[in-house]
Amino acid sequence: IRRPPRSTRKESSAASDVYKRQPLGMNNTILYNYLEGDDTNMPNRVFGYTKGKKDYKLNDYHIVNDVRGDGGIYSTLNDLFKWNMALVNYKILPKQYLDEAWSQGLLNDGEKTSYGFGWSIEDKSKPKAVSHSGGWVGFVTYLYNEIDTKSGYIILTNNSTDTAFDIKNAIDSIRADVPYLLPKK
Repeated sequence: IRRPPRSTRKESSAASDVYKRQPLGMNNTILYNYLEGDDTNMPNRVFGYTKGKKDYKLNDYHIVNDVRGDGGIYSTLNDLFKWNMALVNYKILPKQYLDEAWSQGLLNDGEKTSYGFGWSIEDKSKPKAVSHSGGWVGFVTYLYNEIDTKSGYIILTNNSTDTAFDIKNAIDSIRADVPYLLPKK
């Protein structure tokens, strides 16, 4: 797919439809053209925040908000679940490519790294598991996939604190049947 030139907001919004993962039914995932404040084209858009000294404050704007890939993709929990399931069922890329992407890299000194092509390799876990995290101004996302069991979890937060990783640690503890701490407000 070739990316069409951006000209007007309406045309750019229509072009974003090309990038919706329609074959997967990801109808709530778009390449978002950032607009400060409320956006009638995306009435349920979530805003990003950060923790101030007393409460949360809006943390939603950066001069490069229209970058695609890192921060320009807006999605939902349901759509990301479809994405995760399509990955582990090899509907996006063939198994041979994902096997390579989900394998530990080898450093120049011969040491293995726990990073594949965009994925952290959870080498101590059985069944085989991979994860990917990302963040942008006011948001953090964490995807965890157990490949063989076709299960996992997704964390989405709209604050740029460590809350997502506190939640991740709590989920991992619950799954391991060990004591856990919930994130504080």
